Amino acid sequence: MAVTIHRFNMDKVLEAILLVASKAQEPTFHKISKMFYFADKLHLQRYGCVLSEDTYHAMEYGPVPSHIYNIMKYAGGAENLPSSDKSPAIRSAMKLLADRRTVAALRDPDLDVLSESEVECLLDAISEHGKKTFGRLSDETHDSAWKSVAENEAIPLKAIVDTLPNAEEVSGYLYA
Repeated sequence: MAVTIHRFNMDKVLEAILLVASKAQEPTFHKISKMFYFADKLHLQRYGCVLSEDTYHAMEYGPVPSHIYNIMKYAGGAENLPSSDKSPAIRSAMKLLADRRTVAALRDPDLDVLSESEVECLLDAISEHGKKTFGRLSDETHDSAWKSVAENEAIPLKAIVDTLPNAEEVSGYLYA
């Protein structure tokens, strides 16, 4: 079976951001980005597909999901959201605090938009990594996938898969 590229689902990701923002300690852009990275890796490991359907870029402090990052920036007033039809929903669902890097959920996440496996992996990522410091999260996400490309470049899904304990099995499923 070949890799299936899914379309980025703004509705699903918005609810997932709200879930992380409401559950993680100090939900900054950095923390939320790392929770998605860990949750995507868990979802790949357990279910053979990513949760976010986003592209991670190798930034200075670790992998950053580009669309999710832009959604969070948009909630704070940035005007560069590619899919403007969702702009009212984003700004009514979350805001940035005065520090301009911490996301505050303005409503509860609609968990009906997310699958059970997506909620499971997000909550597991938050449980395991949600209280870690900025430095520790950066260190732990400076893995071989992050190191496989130059700074600011997109990290190939294959490089992320290769970090998994069952990489061979997941690769066989994704790339067969």
